[in-house]
Amino acid sequence: MVGVQYRPHQFKENKVIEESQSPWASPIVLVKKKKQEGKEQEHRFCIDFRKLNEASINDSYPRIDYTVDALGGSYVFSTVDCAGGFFQVPLAKGDREKTAFIANHKLYQFMVMPFGLYNAPSTFQRLMDTLLRNLTLELILSKFSLAGLKLKPCKCCFGMSQVNYLGYVISGDGLKPDAAKTNVIANMCVPKSREEVKRFLGMLSYYRRFIPNFSTTAACLFELTKDKVLVKPPILIYPNFKNGFSIYTDASGLGIGAVLTQVVGGKIHSLAYASRKLNARERNVWAAKNFQSYIYGRHIKFYTDHKPLSTLVKSKEPNGRLYKLLLN
Repeated sequence: MVGVQYRPHQFKENKVIEESQSPWASPIVLVKKKKQEGKEQEHRFCIDFRKLNEASINDSYPRIDYTVDALGGSYVFSTVDCAGGFFQVPLAKGDREKTAFIANHKLYQFMVMPFGLYNAPSTFQRLMDTLLRNLTLELILSKFSLAGLKLKPCKCCFGMSQVNYLGYVISGDGLKPDAAKTNVIANMCVPKSREEVKRFLGMLSYYRRFIPNFSTTAACLFELTKDKVLVKPPILIYPNFKNGFSIYTDASGLGIGAVLTQVVGGKIHSLAYASRKLNARERNVWAAKNFQSYIYGRHIKFYTDHKPLSTLVKSKEPNGRLYKLLLN
């Protein structure tokens, strides 16, 4: 625990944290950094902000996929890395107390944006976009200097034909998974608990765009993450036809499910469950909606093994329901 005693002192000297009298207090955790050859194992000092994150409003911002897709047509790539990037973003004084934590028998709070906050990545990316959008590399470096932001030279790349970026290898030909990341997945031990299966699926899901029929292939693993079905079967109540009903539905690329419920004594109770597989037409519509951010407003070719769909597309006067389907 020497590292725990050392880091707060260093953070305080660098004006990352300050002593606090906050009513908040999140626990601390130590996370191993990637070990460098010939050096001792280092740890990253982190705070478990899960409770604070639960009380936070989600800041929606473009996904990594959209950032990568914007690189189309590029053949020369440069990447820059901010040294302690989050720590270069100041926190509003009124919000600092929410980041409080206990270390060395004292209460501290962050003066800058710490790792672990739910909205920290989107906040940092918005700052980068505000400063650097549509600028040349020369102007980008100038902007960093004017803003007082410091870079980490050993993690910067300039004028490269390919670069590693957010778990991908980016080049003029396109993108592919970073082998260092996929090797970690390939060398993982067989999951032995539901939590380990969830962790494994989370790593796989990051690269799902490279895996045809990912949901179908991984369906059996997703089933393992659910509570055991019928080991402790639910009690289905009898319907009371004097009261109203509610139906909850859920769907995937393969099927849809629903549960019929009623409220009894202020609680929701199940009456019956229903499910069925999606037919070919429904699956194709789902695929179009799934890629809507790419194809919306653009001319596309839709290849399908469901012959009636081709007749639908060619129809000059489809009925109302089919017309709505075409619009979607």
